[in-house]
Amino acid sequence: MENEWIRRAGTVQGGGQTEQRYEDTLRTLRERYDEEVQRASGQYEQGLATLQERGRALRQLTEAHKKLLELSPYRPLRDRYEQVSSVELIPAVRDHDPIPGATAR
Repeated sequence: MENEWIRRAGTVQGGGQTEQRYEDTLRTLRERYDEEVQRASGQYEQGLATLQERGRALRQLTEAHKKLLELSPYRPLRDRYEQVSSVELIPAVRDHDPIPGATAR
């Protein structure tokens, strides 16, 4: 904004030697800035609303998925699988041995 003011202050206004005051220049620049912001917000507002709605839908879907995983009958098996270290799991699978600590179903 200061560069714009300096540029404007150095130019001759209206054919005379009248220069615009610093405060007036700042006010004019602020008004132009506000107009540009309003124009841009109007242009992108619809797209933003769509993205916000998609974000809400994604959060709801994520919460539903978490609840579904918690209610899964395979939850204990998945927890056990995560607890078994690869040191126990890889040799058991390779040698077709039962996994230590696993229960047969």
